[in-house]
Amino acid sequence: MLPDLSAEPTPAEPIPIDTARKAREG
Repeated sequence: MLPDLSAEPTPAEPIPIDTARKAREG
C-alpha cells in the first residue's frame, strides 16, 4: 500500500506516518 519512498523519496509530498509519529512524540 505504501509507495517506494526508499527508492524514490518525494519531499514535495510529506509522509503522513512521519507527521503522525511526530504528533505522537509531541
